[in-house]
Amino acid sequence: MEPDLTMEGTQPQTLGGIPVSFSAIDGASAAGLTVGIAGRQRVALDDKLSLTFEAIGSRSRNEADVSLGTGNAWSGATVSYHDGALTLALQPNFALGSTDATLQHLSYGLTAWAAQQLWEGVSAKISSGFTRETQENDSAHRADAAMAEVGLSFDLPAHCTLDLGYRFAQSDAELGQFSGRAQGPRIGTHWALSPTFRLGLNYAYDNRTDYSLDDQAIQQHDDALHRMDVEADWDIGGDTIEGLTLTANYHFENAAAASDGSGVARHVGTVNVAFGF
Repeated sequence: MEPDLTMEGTQPQTLGGIPVSFSAIDGASAAGLTVGIAGRQRVALDDKLSLTFEAIGSRSRNEADVSLGTGNAWSGATVSYHDGALTLALQPNFALGSTDATLQHLSYGLTAWAAQQLWEGVSAKISSGFTRETQENDSAHRADAAMAEVGLSFDLPAHCTLDLGYRFAQSDAELGQFSGRAQGPRIGTHWALSPTFRLGLNYAYDNRTDYSLDDQAIQQHDDALHRMDVEADWDIGGDTIEGLTLTANYHFENAAAASDGSGVARHVGTVNVAFGF
């Protein structure tokens, strides 16, 4: 989870919420329900340095699931330094996942961000991170992932922002028997149509190459991943119920094989209601 890296630094706030999501995937009848709780606490160490604690826990089920479903938890602590037009942040984080009541996997990582205002209305951003995921009681089945992204952000008229970026990623698993790399551009724009309603559109393209070891031979698979997100965020509580927010999101992705262009499209629609306190 990325802190609010703005030119003003991380926003001083204490937040808690109970997000509830209703989702439908690929238009299938198996709708899903996710219920969880999220919170954030920021501590100002001095006028330039701050420490932010964040945690999220959730459990998901769909109507075809006869088990207890899947659970996920994430926590992180972000150290932020802000000096004029420069913002730096470092975040160690930890996550775990379970099926039914059994712990299945855990991961831990370190992420760093930097943002620098170049001139009025234009800022540069760079981020990098490393994550290691292991299966419970099986240290040999692990997955390592590293990423780096650079980008520019522009403030446009009519309360609009434009973000341009390029991302690199590398992953390895199963003691090096499986690996992959990906890179590609990102573009996003966000509009504050009113003080209580915001609209966002993001598109990302990844040129991916995966390698696997099969019968002592290295197999290579190339594809192109297209992803698009459209999100609307509405502060329905206003001044009456602080923190009551309705968010609707549509996610589309398609991985087209380089050999023949074939691929499977995936559509996910989500409605989220957050109750702040």
